[in-house]
Amino acid sequence: IPVLVYPVPVQGEGAAKKIADTLKLASKRKDCDVLLLVRGGGSLEDLWSFNEEIVARAIVASDIPIVCGVGHEVDVTIADFAADMRAATPSAAAELISPDQQSYLDSYVWYRQRLFQLISARIERLREQSLWLDKRLDQQHPLNRIQQQQQRLDELQQRLSMTWLYASGQHEHRLQHLMNRLLSASPRQQIDREKRHLANLLQRLKLGIRYLLLQKHQHLSSLGRTLHAISPLETLGRGYAIALDAKGASIISHKQVKPDDVIQIRLYEGRILGRVEKTLDE
Repeated sequence: IPVLVYPVPVQGEGAAKKIADTLKLASKRKDCDVLLLVRGGGSLEDLWSFNEEIVARAIVASDIPIVCGVGHEVDVTIADFAADMRAATPSAAAELISPDQQSYLDSYVWYRQRLFQLISARIERLREQSLWLDKRLDQQHPLNRIQQQQQRLDELQQRLSMTWLYASGQHEHRLQHLMNRLLSASPRQQIDREKRHLANLLQRLKLGIRYLLLQKHQHLSSLGRTLHAISPLETLGRGYAIALDAKGASIISHKQVKPDDVIQIRLYEGRILGRVEKTLDE
């Protein structure tokens, strides 16, 4: 470890000011990590410079830690109280700031283990990152991309086929529905329906006419029987006759004719022409 020495008078006239000025210089230069303010033993008068206020203030104002080791172990000065640490002797002060070999060894072992842990952790992170990058590289590999796109293409083709089949089924169903509607609205179908309806009406008309003719025939037969019952021919058949004038009008009174008029006599069978000789009023 390099040691930097700031030589300065430690006793006699003006020594206190020179000590204070040297402390200020060392604090300003910052060439070291710690300052040792030391001297060998002596009488109270020899050590009096370290009791001066100017030295105490310089010690307190220093930006660098100060270890004070003035005189022997029994010697105590104001500088000892102002310093960051007091040592009994100069050699003791040197020991205080000198690192212990075992402490260095322990620190070395700890730092080595810590470095090994950090390096291992760093290597593990890099290994994981490398694996992740390898995986990403495999995923981004053109062959994998082609396989993924091929799989995607197969899925799209399958979806397209299913969609086409579904759409075809829907269109076929709609076409069949429209065909059925077209057939139902077709003139041929309507003509066939009208033919069947007409045939039904004709059948009903025939049955109606036959039934009506039967009714009329029965009614006519009844009227014929009634007419036959009241027919003049039936009367004539019982021996009666009908007199008719020349115009064919029935003669129901002698006043309708006069002598020499030609009349007809309607019998049950045939007619008789005659001439009126005279009329009688009965």
